[in-house]
Amino acid sequence: MKYYCKEQILLVWLFYQIQYILSPYEVGNHMSNRTLDSKKFIKIRKHISTFVLEHSKLLAEETKKFLLNESNLEDILTYLEEVNSEYLIRENQKNSEASGLLSKFDEKESKAFNEFLESINGGDGSRISMDKGSCVIDIRETEALMMSIILENAYGENIESDILWDHAELSKSDDTYLLELVCSDYLDGEDILGKISFSTMSLNIQLYNYTLSVVSRGNSVPWDTLTGLLGEIEAKRSLGSEYINEKEEELLPLCNLELFRPSIFDTVEFDDSQYEKLTIYIERSNCQKLLPILDSIRKSETKKRRQKYIKEFKNEIIKFQYEPLWRSIFDDVKAAASEYPSKAEVLCEQVQLKDIRSVVSKKFFDAGFQGEYPHFRKMGSLDRLHLAEINGITYWVGYEKNMASYVDCMEFCYDGTLTLYFVIGIILLKPDKLDTFNKLDAFSGFFHDRARRTGKVLCGYIPKMLPDSSRDLGDLLETVSIAIKKSMFQKLSGSERKNLNKYDIDKKSILMIGLIWTIAGILYGFMMTVSFMIFELIVGLIDSSGSISEAWAFFIQTPWWIFFAGTSFGFGILMLIISLFAQRS
Repeated sequence: MKYYCKEQILLVWLFYQIQYILSPYEVGNHMSNRTLDSKKFIKIRKHISTFVLEHSKLLAEETKKFLLNESNLEDILTYLEEVNSEYLIRENQKNSEASGLLSKFDEKESKAFNEFLESINGGDGSRISMDKGSCVIDIRETEALMMSIILENAYGENIESDILWDHAELSKSDDTYLLELVCSDYLDGEDILGKISFSTMSLNIQLYNYTLSVVSRGNSVPWDTLTGLLGEIEAKRSLGSEYINEKEEELLPLCNLELFRPSIFDTVEFDDSQYEKLTIYIERSNCQKLLPILDSIRKSETKKRRQKYIKEFKNEIIKFQYEPLWRSIFDDVKAAASEYPSKAEVLCEQVQLKDIRSVVSKKFFDAGFQGEYPHFRKMGSLDRLHLAEINGITYWVGYEKNMASYVDCMEFCYDGTLTLYFVIGIILLKPDKLDTFNKLDAFSGFFHDRARRTGKVLCGYIPKMLPDSSRDLGDLLETVSIAIKKSMFQKLSGSERKNLNKYDIDKKSILMIGLIWTIAGILYGFMMTVSFMIFELIVGLIDSSGSISEAWAFFIQTPWWIFFAGTSFGFGILMLIISLFAQRS
């Protein structure tokens, strides 16, 4: 292969590893040894030695001697930077040659093939499969689409579907193209080499419903999920306007608007079309209170003031009063995506998928839930006090007559693997809000309403090769059981806490607070006891006209152990309660 050099790739790896260690320094500064602190210098030297030892079979003797030279670290850094620059030049030359060879194909096909070459040579492995004279190369897979290239009149050598290729080069002889592939082994030195010859190719893009997944982590699950869905529309539009429908086209002004993402502060920019589209949704959902904040963001002349108003906007939209705004946009996205089939229904075994949905539904129905897959709800009560973490704050909740429990099942299908996410929402409804029970869902639990709403996301993994019998889906059914218990503030069993304790309330933080105030209570009780001992001795001496024996007799009659225990326990418990409630603000 013309451009493949394993030693060069290894040295580029080492270059970026050292660059990471040097952060916030830059390797390109050509620093000398004295500019590094001794700890960082030793760490780099140790890392280089370990790297050379692990890859000794693949590195030339001259290279190993140079890297292990104890003279000047700057020479090594300069050398690695030159290797990286040469590697980038070679990669650009290779991609440029490939673009020239692909010029006879359609622009979209050529662009897709170049995307494959750039990604695979950038370290992202790719699977390639052969089938009856054709070859399928998976280019990109998201919730919204699967893009692949189909090579026609293809003949492959040493091509197996389970091999993850990490380097590819394209060449041409007459009318036949040759794709050479490498699956590199950077330890033992034995590479797997494959070849595919072909004459024509075509681009295949399958579109799917992308609203069936959820962003499980973030400051605001509903808004982060919505931002991801809008990003899917923009990703499809970048491939061509023919890949989006009319409803999606109407949503385009919101797709690049990062104002909804809670982590964005000072990078938000939006034009008139985005502002007008967002204003329409705000007015439609009766959330006009946001309009002055939105205007202030647009008119802010300084970064500091702009950041202030963006933060204010962010803090507002996660409140339950602005759920209608989120739901208005989300419903439109959902309606637009409903024109495409579910990825799970297309790619998964239909009989097994039906069985899984049936088993999950039965679990919820047996627990008293109503609704139909994938949305379940139940109205119950909360009879006793529970210590719950709601939006990162610890609350005592309990003795509520109207507890609405919601669980939505979201199907995430990727690379032939189906994963079920259970979105859990709990809302303690006030008597005058009972009519909203059927209008809300699990996402409603993530909007802030002090101690009246809470939400969580659980993940149930399903292997690629599912057993025929549903009785073997033990892990999934256990996740469903945990989701049901979590949605009703029920206590988990020991095995459930052991397997999925990361989804439970963070008891470690509460125990840490308790330990701190236990120690503080003991110290407080000791100091108070000693202080009162001294005070009582002084008072006793004054009352007894200086008689030490009378003062001592009065002193030893006082139950000091009870006083110590009472002050220690009282102070510790009081401060623990204050700490838990203080987290609310």
